[in-house]
Amino acid sequence: MADNGLSRTAPTVAALVPDLLFAARIRGAAAGARTAQTVDRLVELVGPETRLVLVDLQAPGATEAIRLLREREDPPRIVAYGPHVDGAALRAARQAGADRVMARGAFVKELATIVREFA
Repeated sequence: MADNGLSRTAPTVAALVPDLLFAARIRGAAAGARTAQTVDRLVELVGPETRLVLVDLQAPGATEAIRLLREREDPPRIVAYGPHVDGAALRAARQAGADRVMARGAFVKELATIVREFA
Protein backbone atom coordinates (compact mmCIF):
# COMPACT_ATOMS: atom_id res chain seq x y z
CA MET A 1 0.00 0.00 0.00
CA ALA A 2 1.32 3.48 -0.78
CA ASP A 3 1.98 5.92 2.00
CA ASN A 4 -1.12 7.60 3.36
CA GLY A 5 0.63 10.90 4.09
CA LEU A 6 -0.56 11.11 7.72
CA SER A 7 2.87 11.70 9.22
CA ARG A 8 4.38 15.11 8.55
CA THR A 9 7.99 14.17 9.23
CA ALA A 10 10.16 12.60 6.56
CA PRO A 11 10.93 8.91 6.98
CA THR A 12 14.43 7.60 7.59
CA VAL A 13 13.85 5.16 4.73
CA ALA A 14 11.74 5.93 1.66
CA ALA A 15 11.19 3.83 -1.42
CA LEU A 16 9.93 4.18 -4.96
CA VAL A 17 8.24 0.85 -5.52
CA PRO A 18 5.21 0.25 -7.75
CA ASP A 19 4.66 -3.34 -6.54
CA LEU A 20 2.41 -3.23 -3.46
CA LEU A 21 3.52 -6.63 -2.17
CA PHE A 22 7.16 -5.67 -2.48
CA ALA A 23 6.41 -2.36 -0.75
CA ALA A 24 5.13 -4.36 2.23
CA ARG A 25 8.37 -6.36 2.27
CA ILE A 26 10.39 -3.13 2.39
CA ARG A 27 8.26 -1.74 5.22
CA GLY A 28 8.76 -5.01 7.09
CA ALA A 29 12.55 -4.74 6.79
CA ALA A 30 12.68 -1.03 7.66
CA ALA A 31 10.33 0.02 10.43
CA GLY A 32 8.78 3.37 9.56
CA ALA A 33 9.73 3.16 5.89
CA ARG A 34 7.33 4.96 3.62
CA THR A 35 6.69 3.96 0.06
CA ALA A 36 5.60 5.80 -3.05
CA GLN A 37 4.40 4.57 -6.39
CA THR A 38 5.30 7.75 -8.30
CA VAL A 39 8.38 9.94 -8.55
CA ASP A 40 6.41 13.02 -7.47
CA ARG A 41 5.21 11.31 -4.29
CA LEU A 42 8.70 10.01 -3.52
CA VAL A 43 10.15 13.51 -3.83
CA GLU A 44 7.46 14.76 -1.41
CA LEU A 45 8.32 12.02 1.11
CA VAL A 46 12.07 12.56 1.16
CA GLY A 47 13.23 15.21 3.60
CA PRO A 48 16.39 16.05 5.51
CA GLU A 49 15.80 13.16 7.93
CA THR A 50 15.72 10.61 5.11
CA ARG A 51 18.95 8.63 5.14
CA LEU A 52 18.15 5.93 2.59
CA VAL A 53 16.06 5.80 -0.56
CA LEU A 54 15.36 2.51 -2.32
CA VAL A 55 14.48 2.75 -6.00
CA ASP A 56 12.88 -0.01 -8.05
CA LEU A 57 14.22 0.54 -11.56
CA GLN A 58 11.03 -0.88 -13.02
CA ALA A 59 9.08 2.09 -11.66
CA PRO A 60 8.28 4.73 -14.29
CA GLY A 61 10.72 7.62 -13.89
CA ALA A 62 13.12 5.71 -11.63
CA THR A 63 16.26 7.21 -13.17
CA GLU A 64 14.70 10.68 -13.00
CA ALA A 65 14.01 10.13 -9.29
CA ILE A 66 17.65 9.26 -8.67
CA ARG A 67 18.81 12.40 -10.49
CA LEU A 68 16.36 14.63 -8.62
CA LEU A 69 17.43 13.27 -5.23
CA ARG A 70 21.13 13.44 -6.11
CA GLU A 71 20.74 17.18 -6.87
CA ARG A 72 19.71 17.95 -3.30
CA GLU A 73 22.13 19.79 -1.02
CA ASP A 74 22.49 16.82 1.33
CA PRO A 75 21.19 13.84 -0.64
CA PRO A 76 20.26 10.57 1.03
CA ARG A 77 21.99 7.32 0.16
CA ILE A 78 20.31 5.77 -2.86
CA VAL A 79 20.16 2.04 -3.54
CA ALA A 80 18.61 1.08 -6.87
CA TYR A 81 17.61 -2.41 -7.90
CA GLY A 82 16.20 -4.04 -11.00
CA PRO A 83 16.17 -7.17 -13.11
CA HIS A 84 19.66 -8.54 -13.71
CA VAL A 85 18.82 -8.87 -17.40
CA ASP A 86 18.14 -5.13 -17.74
CA GLY A 87 21.74 -3.96 -17.99
CA ALA A 88 20.69 -0.64 -19.53
CA ALA A 89 18.56 0.29 -16.51
CA LEU A 90 21.30 -0.76 -14.08
CA ARG A 91 23.87 1.35 -15.98
CA ALA A 92 21.48 4.31 -16.16
CA ALA A 93 21.01 4.17 -12.37
CA ARG A 94 24.78 4.26 -11.84
CA GLN A 95 25.12 7.19 -14.23
CA ALA A 96 22.26 9.03 -12.49
CA GLY A 97 24.16 8.81 -9.20
CA ALA A 98 22.83 5.84 -7.24
CA ASP A 99 25.24 4.89 -4.45
CA ARG A 100 24.62 1.21 -5.05
CA VAL A 101 22.97 -0.62 -7.95
CA MET A 102 21.94 -4.24 -7.61
CA ALA A 103 20.08 -7.03 -9.31
CA ARG A 104 16.67 -7.54 -7.72
CA GLY A 105 17.54 -11.03 -6.44
CA ALA A 106 20.62 -9.76 -4.59
CA PHE A 107 18.60 -6.83 -3.24
CA VAL A 108 15.97 -9.18 -1.81
CA LYS A 109 18.65 -11.27 -0.10
CA GLU A 110 20.49 -8.24 1.29
CA LEU A 111 17.54 -5.95 2.12
CA ALA A 112 17.87 -6.22 5.91
CA THR A 113 21.63 -5.66 5.73
CA ILE A 114 21.21 -2.65 3.44
CA VAL A 115 18.73 -1.07 5.84
CA ARG A 116 21.08 -1.62 8.80
CA GLU A 117 24.09 -0.36 6.86
CA PHE A 118 22.64 2.77 5.32
CA ALA A 119 19.65 3.87 7.40
